[in-house]
Amino acid sequence: MAINNIDTQFANARAEVRALIKHCKGDTNIGGRSIEVLQSIVDTLDSIQNDSYDHPTSFDRQPKSNDEDPHKVSDEMRQTDRLC
Repeated sequence: MAINNIDTQFANARAEVRALIKHCKGDTNIGGRSIEVLQSIVDTLDSIQNDSYDHPTSFDRQPKSNDEDPHKVSDEMRQTDRLC
């Protein structure tokens, strides 16, 4: 995958937010709320990415070949991203 691939960017963003979650102390008031907010960011990123498969013209996924069925490629990407 290309570095500028939107799916790679979503995966990197989720990894960064999850790394922040690991540094929060869940047994404190602020830490607990911070974890909830950060987890909602991860959930939001998942929702945006899933929506991008339904509306592929909104996001530029590269490289793209002209002979591939975009729905088939989207389903394969979605399955790969969930495994990662």
